[in-house]
Amino acid sequence: MSKFICNCEYVIDLTNSPANEEFLLIPELNVEKATTLCSEGEADEDQFYEALDNGSRQVIICPNCGRLWLSEDGSDYRSYLKEEE
Repeated sequence: MSKFICNCEYVIDLTNSPANEEFLLIPELNVEKATTLCSEGEADEDQFYEALDNGSRQVIICPNCGRLWLSEDGSDYRSYLKEEE
C-alpha cells in the first residue's frame, strides 16, 4: 500500500513502510508466546516475528483527524473515530 486516503480526505503516505502512521495490534498471548520462545532459546528472529504476527492486525492512524483504521482481513480497513463527550 503506498497511499491511504482517510475519510477526512487527508492522504497518508505509506510509501516508506513502516511509516509513522502504521501500527501493529498484537494479541497479548502472542507477545507472551514470543518472549517465552526467546527466553527458552527455542526461537530465532523469524520464529519470534512469526509468533507475534499470528492474529495481529494492522492499524493506521490519521494524523489529521485521529481516526483509527483497523484491518479486517489484511486488505480491508474499518474506521473508528473518537466519540465526542
